[in-house]
Amino acid sequence: TELIGIAQGKYNVAGQPLPNDICIEVDKDSDTEYPTTELAEFFKKNTILPQKRTITKTLNKTILKGSKDNIIINVLEGSQYNLPEANISIGYLEISGEKFSRDILKNAEIEITLEMSESRDLKATVYIPMSDQQFTEIFKPSELNLPISKLKSDVVELNEKLDYEISEAVEMEDYETAEELNSLKKEVSSLKNNTDKLSEDDVTNDKNRLESNKREIAQKIDDATKDKRLTKFKNEYNENKEWCKEIIDDNGNDQDHKIFNEIISKEQSFLKSITPVKILEANDELLSLGSNVLWRTPSFLEGRFKRLIEKPQQFNDQNRSKSLIEAGNLAITNKNYDRLREINWDLISLLPKSAQKAARDGKIGF
Repeated sequence: TELIGIAQGKYNVAGQPLPNDICIEVDKDSDTEYPTTELAEFFKKNTILPQKRTITKTLNKTILKGSKDNIIINVLEGSQYNLPEANISIGYLEISGEKFSRDILKNAEIEITLEMSESRDLKATVYIPMSDQQFTEIFKPSELNLPISKLKSDVVELNEKLDYEISEAVEMEDYETAEELNSLKKEVSSLKNNTDKLSEDDVTNDKNRLESNKREIAQKIDDATKDKRLTKFKNEYNENKEWCKEIIDDNGNDQDHKIFNEIISKEQSFLKSITPVKILEANDELLSLGSNVLWRTPSFLEGRFKRLIEKPQQFNDQNRSKSLIEAGNLAITNKNYDRLREINWDLISLLPKSAQKAARDGKIGF
């Protein structure tokens, strides 16, 4: 199942701004943490409506034609840093394998387009290139779109997430947090019992009440574990700072050093913040700076070229890629690194869209 996040606002002269992030729920690709989902920002808080954007995702499993396996696009309103269960689902699009004209293989690309009008109507469109099929649904902001089956699965996952967070807090000897989380066990158990009683065709207000209850409990879990996530972001910042400093010391110029010093000069303020926004912005700035320096560095350009051509079958234009590989080898022989940089970028443009970002990144492999 591929899960995907959203927001709302007030009117002004220029249009209606979003008071919260618009996100999609996505599977968290981690082998070390409890398997769960997280939010990927689609529209940022305070952007002006109307808005339209398309992103590309890949499927994490094969969906057979005619099967009951689903692609699920869950659009949520609320901070991208919240637990998904703490935000409001404002658009839920479920596409069954029964609707596909062919098997959709693992790692196949899907294109997700969200359009939000000034009145906050949401149009969600999913295009699947492999089957050349498009699915569209429109959601009204006044309607609760989360199906009961999804509410039930959210509650099960919330219960499992709570158990995981309790065990991790105990392992870290954070008994205060463990006790705070343990106090929520009875609430989650009661919520699960009540949602289990709901039928799929329930037309009472029980679904709305229980969905609201679920978000309240998720927010309590989120609040109790915020310090842990802040610590994680701070550790990532320190790792990225050391990585970037090493690159600049080895290959940077005076301007690179100036930009680096400007970033870290502000760290005392944002490292004391109780929200991760500024820390994550600094992380992005360090990653961007380090990557920019690397893309001027001959050894990196040669290494990236060799990595790109390890699997030539991945390029979507074989004739073009063959020509670029020949030109790249010639550029290395002639030590023409400006040309090699151009060739690397051209090769990256021939990769599947889902692989292009990682290939451009100086730190993360692909």
